[in-house]
Amino acid sequence: MNEITIRRAGPADAQLLAELNRDVQQLHADAYPHLFKQPGLDGSMAAYMAQALQNSLHLFYIAEVDGNPAGYLFAVIPERPETPMKLADRQVYINQISVKPI
Repeated sequence: MNEITIRRAGPADAQLLAELNRDVQQLHADAYPHLFKQPGLDGSMAAYMAQALQNSLHLFYIAEVDGNPAGYLFAVIPERPETPMKLADRQVYINQISVKPI
């Protein structure tokens, strides 16, 4: 049986997250080229991930199977301030999920 672990990603994982993003980015770009860019090799995704990892309202988790990276989840916690109509609240919004193809 395979050992599956999930861990919180840290700053050192930016390049790994960029690599794990490639497969799902390619699917999106192929399906909706008017909305999504083709994945690039210029380092911009790793830089994006590094910046996103610094935001305390962004949560990244990496799934590993037998110690090998298999996918990730990127969630955002939007904070909405109180208004005359609504109390302040926080929610979790799943922004990205990527699983490596078999």
